[in-house]
Parts: sequence; structure tokens; C-alpha cells
Amino acid sequence: AKSSCAKTLPAARRLMAECIYDVFLIDYDLGAECGARMLHEIGGRAGSGAAILLTDSVDNAVYEHALEAGVISCINKRDLSSSVLENAIRSALYTHRLEVEVAELLRSLAASTEGPGLAPRLARLRALDNSRARPSMPELARL
Repeated sequence: AKSSCAKTLPAARRLMAECIYDVFLIDYDLGAECGARMLHEIGGRAGSGAAILLTDSVDNAVYEHALEAGVISCINKRDLSSSVLENAIRSALYTHRLEVEVAELLRSLAASTEGPGLAPRLARLRALDNSRARPSMPELARL
């Protein structure tokens, strides 16, 4: 497993754009910039890897901002331990892999010949994908 540490924001942007990492740990407080804003600029969840935000804030607005920017998981630095980090990485990798599969499926469906009834199902899949919400089993069954 390869790991790197960026000491500047331009270096972090370059590393994330290289698409060679599975997980990115990003600090919310990057001095003059915000880690969540930087993630949003480089593609958020459409990026190459799963992003986990580290923060010392307990403000729900920080978490919401981070999730909107594309972070899969947020960890409060006060709660950080090896087991918390390990679980967050596993969960983020799993979630990111599923999101990539859904996006590929959507592209494949859009490229295929749409039969009767397929357009509404595709629209519901796109809405689920765009909402970043985790669908329930009954919601998936209706698709």
C-alpha cells in the first residue's frame, strides 16, 4: 500500500488528481482553505478515491458541508483511534466501490436502447445516485 502526505494544497490537489490512491484523509482545517471545498473542486465523490474528512468540530453544519462536497465519512479528531480509522476506511472503500458500480450501471443503461418502462426506472436510479442517500431495500426493489 502506497501512502503520501501533501504539505501544501497544490501538492494535495496534484496527488488527488493522479488517481492512484484508494482513500484520501483530508483535514477540514487547511489554514486559509477548507478541506471540503478543496475536495468539491477536484470532483468530490466522482473523484478517484474515497474521501474521509478529519475535523475537530462537532458542528452538524461542518458535517453537512463535507458530505455535500463529496466526503464519504467524517471523523472527529477527538474520537480518532486505529479501530475508528480502520472501520472508516473499510466503510468508505465499500461505499465508494458501490457508487462507482452504480455510476457505471447508469452510463451503461443510458447508452443502451431504452425499452418501454426503462426510462422511468433510469430516472429513479439517477435520482438515487444524485441524492447520495442510501436507498432502502424496498426502494431498490421498486427499481
